Amino acid sequence: MLRSQLAALSMVCVAFPMMAGFPCTRPAFAQRYDITYLEFPPGFSGIEIGDINNRGDVVGTGYHPGSFNLPFLWRDGKLIALPILDSQPYGWATQHDRNGEAWGINDLGQVVGMSNQFTGRSWNKAVLWPVEGGVIDLLGRDSYALAISDAGVVVGDYSVGFLDVNAFRWEDGKWISLFPPMEIAKSVNNSGQIIGGDYFNSYLWQNGQFETLPSLGGLNRARAINGAGQIVGSSGIEGFPVIWENGTIRQLPHFGIGAWGLSINASGDMGGKCFIDQENTRACLWRHNLMMDLNDLLTEPLEDEWYVWGDTRINDSGQIGTLIGRHSVGGKPVRLEPVDIGLTLWGIDPSRPGRRNTIEIHHVSPNGRVILLWGTTRSEGQPFEQCSGAMIDLADPHLAAVGIADANGVARISLNVPANVEGNYIFQAVDHTSCEVSPPAWALFKMVN
Repeated sequence: MLRSQLAALSMVCVAFPMMAGFPCTRPAFAQRYDITYLEFPPGFSGIEIGDINNRGDVVGTGYHPGSFNLPFLWRDGKLIALPILDSQPYGWATQHDRNGEAWGINDLGQVVGMSNQFTGRSWNKAVLWPVEGGVIDLLGRDSYALAISDAGVVVGDYSVGFLDVNAFRWEDGKWISLFPPMEIAKSVNNSGQIIGGDYFNSYLWQNGQFETLPSLGGLNRARAINGAGQIVGSSGIEGFPVIWENGTIRQLPHFGIGAWGLSINASGDMGGKCFIDQENTRACLWRHNLMMDLNDLLTEPLEDEWYVWGDTRINDSGQIGTLIGRHSVGGKPVRLEPVDIGLTLWGIDPSRPGRRNTIEIHHVSPNGRVILLWGTTRSEGQPFEQCSGAMIDLADPHLAAVGIADANGVARISLNVPANVEGNYIFQAVDHTSCEVSPPAWALFKMVN
């Protein structure tokens, strides 16, 4: 059935000066990523990346075998241990279950998170780390700070009982509760829009008003918002990656058993993770309705059985903070640096069945032919007989179209997708001149939610 459906894709193969959704001119975009390994805190067995700002500063939390955590900042290639509220600077003598966690950073370099304080009992305090140093207790009660805007607006949650939490908004020393309906506030943009949710639903707060975000059914999890108000997260019983925009929800492609969108930059590029199974994940990148495994976009190979698998935070320059390593032994913190090289499927518009869809391919040999293939199952290392030495990653590849690039090496291929096509499909391109093969990219054809 799938073969007969996509075999009907029309092969309209020209380089268009403009197609819907793809402007004629644009700045360079990342096609591959160099790896910058960040210094790992000595004595710590694990790390979790919290955020990355547009300067490339990264914040995260180190986990020590002695059952305590500490917040860290990577700035200008240096590892900085952030102070905590305990009288013991890093809690070496009084090791509590939690000592500190760093979760958000703005472009000014201000960091927010949590610091433990022991005053007869153990308190988790929402804190701000100013650029000039020190640490500030924001609420004076059990709480977590999760994000901060460039205007200094902080959001997070605070405890109201043994198990119950409420969302808060903090600015200039004053805080207000966002409950009801929010129990946790996850992200805030520079316009002051806040997203968060309760156990079942996600909400957008702006100008004192709440809006319930639409759902695919099941649990809604809004996790990040950019300056344009685009929101990413997951929705549905199985946890499908989604984007909310202008009051609508759109499901995005994924592989494995599900995926989460975790961050979104000003260009609408999304970072997140895909779940291979219940225990193994891969870091994923969504760009213009296509999804790619970040492991396929690296400019250098990793050690055997190492993967990019951590939570993925992306900034407006395309830099990504995440983890590389093995799940069984933890991950090493890295910053992935965007490099504009390599044959790459850049986007598909509008990614809808029953429509003409345009796939854009970058870094084709100028004025050269490019072959577009599709499949439904990935299988690495399959020879492509039409191009000597080319190896593709599709188990049962089918020809979708042949295109011609323009003088800048950009090909835009138009496909008529039948109305009865639905689901995730894998596309891959082959440069007929150089025999270079693009990384596979996933597209989801689905009617509008």
